[in-house]
Amino acid sequence: MPTYDIIDEYNLGKDPDCIGVNSYWLIAIIRYKYPLTANRKNMLKLQPGDPGSSVSFDNGGKSLSSTRPMLLIDSDCVSLTVSTTKGSHLGQLQAVLTNSGINYLSEILPGDWVFAWIVNDEEKYLDLKERVSQLKPANKFDDGLKFIGRVQDMGKTLMQSPSGPRTVQYNLQATSFKELDSQIFYDPHLMMKIPSIGQYLMRMSINLNSIFKAASAAAGKGTGGITSDLAIPILLKVLIGDGIPPSAANPGRGNVPTAAGLTSGDEAPFAYVVPDAVGKLLGIKVKSKKTGMCSYADVLELLIGLQKYSGGIFPSYFHPDNTDMQVSGDGNRHKTAYPLKGTFLPAPISFHGKSVWTILGEFLNPAVNEMYATLRLTPRGVVAPMLVVRQLPFSTPVMTDALKTEVTSFMEVPRWRAAPHLVRSMDVGRSDSMHFNFVHVYGQPNVSGGLGITEQMVRNPPFRDEEDIKKYGLGPYLQTVNCSMADTIGGPRKWMMILSDFLMGQHFMLNGSCSLQGIVSPVCCGDNFEFDDTVFHIESVQHNASISDGRKSFTTRLSLSHGIRSDLPTAVSSIPPPVMDEAFTIDGIPGQLVESLGADAQNPDFYLYSGVDSADNTGYAPGNTVDDSLNETEPKKGSG
Repeated sequence: MPTYDIIDEYNLGKDPDCIGVNSYWLIAIIRYKYPLTANRKNMLKLQPGDPGSSVSFDNGGKSLSSTRPMLLIDSDCVSLTVSTTKGSHLGQLQAVLTNSGINYLSEILPGDWVFAWIVNDEEKYLDLKERVSQLKPANKFDDGLKFIGRVQDMGKTLMQSPSGPRTVQYNLQATSFKELDSQIFYDPHLMMKIPSIGQYLMRMSINLNSIFKAASAAAGKGTGGITSDLAIPILLKVLIGDGIPPSAANPGRGNVPTAAGLTSGDEAPFAYVVPDAVGKLLGIKVKSKKTGMCSYADVLELLIGLQKYSGGIFPSYFHPDNTDMQVSGDGNRHKTAYPLKGTFLPAPISFHGKSVWTILGEFLNPAVNEMYATLRLTPRGVVAPMLVVRQLPFSTPVMTDALKTEVTSFMEVPRWRAAPHLVRSMDVGRSDSMHFNFVHVYGQPNVSGGLGITEQMVRNPPFRDEEDIKKYGLGPYLQTVNCSMADTIGGPRKWMMILSDFLMGQHFMLNGSCSLQGIVSPVCCGDNFEFDDTVFHIESVQHNASISDGRKSFTTRLSLSHGIRSDLPTAVSSIPPPVMDEAFTIDGIPGQLVESLGADAQNPDFYLYSGVDSADNTGYAPGNTVDDSLNETEPKKGSG
């Protein structure tokens, strides 16, 4: 399995048990030259059909991405926290800035771009700062890039102490991947008056029709549908890249503003443009806009498909095997060789008032697939914002043996391994709230047809653990999935099989958190983490850097789930049977046959779980001291 030892990022010298840390952090603010473009005089003159009330630019629109000199913040930042989680596509940055004579309230405005880096070495920091100041790429594996986003809030706090001193501090909050929250505007009332306006996504509709035909051809005549693998890349490119041209939005109807962001001509050249400085810091050389500007679609990488990993050479093993780097001609769209499960009917879609993230989610099978956003290593070996759409990677060796390339084995997901002297604290356990013994998934087409719920329950009955239900009662996991009519026949059974594999017995898996010395390399949610003979899944990552009483501190906190044994073989046939040890004694009576490893003689699957044997997870526990040097005739300390 692809494994990266975090300790390798330190220059250990001759003593691998000692590390030297000198943390530095840097924030770069890329500020728009013209932050306000709304013009009130133009509002007074606005007539039906006018494009809007913005200030007019005479340089082909490039003023939209023009910027002021970049603002670099280092020693003024006394506290920096960056967090990302699979539970939300929005990442967060919070920074506290001291008052050094710079009025950050006027220098930093909402909507400005924010980059943040944290490193553990002064030499690396000086090299990084020089490259950033010169707008050279600063997103290598060891550059410590932790955040790319936009300013959300900027505040100033004035504090007056009763003893006399008056202090000022600034509070910066920024959000990443907020572009995916962009909403689509389409007035349904206008559609009622002019039915042809329903073609305002005509360009997108043509693409959807073409991918429907491709899916039908792949699945067989009459059984196809829209698939996540084909729809999401096109939707992403149109909604945050190419934009919707007026000719498609309102063909033959003049300049009636039926959709937001329309421009003159037969293209939308300025749809979601980003400053050139952002592209330079990320090393983006190919720009999709004919105007020579970058769009957010150029910044955001996409990794989609069922993932399989076989290891390989660092850092390529962080990326799935057989990944196509040229999807639809875009070098930042990466599609694996194995398609996601689930098809959807090309029914009319309601876009009005929905965000890009919500629309993309409508083309995802939530039963067995997931979608999240994070900073991640790309196939080019650099760190960049990435949208990951994949099948849930929690399958055990049992399911991997049975379904082969139809599932992602939990043990093959790239993992980050921590040495014990990097760990500050570890808090793990298990909970009965994760106890499931009845799994049923329904397929529900958005049109009439396919199998009904009753027929599905007969053809594809729920997966259940009868003995467990007798002991603990019913613990159901129920879900309804929008799908094509064909998927209602055989899809639910396969989905339930994949889900039951890791849901049943999930209450024996370890969950919790781990706090470590700050990690510079791009550890991210969605990968795995190994420590103390257990492999966990990383649900969220939080980096904290601060200065307190003149001392610097940099820590990384991981939220963890699905913890199972790290020595788990990749094939179920390799799981050893319970071992009977005749030399073991109980109550001083030798010759007793006992089970070791906590394995269940009736069910060897129990071997999957970590911490079920008394010897598990004890490698880093402190030793117990026994003082047997005193003579029994001498009184022990504290007695009498």
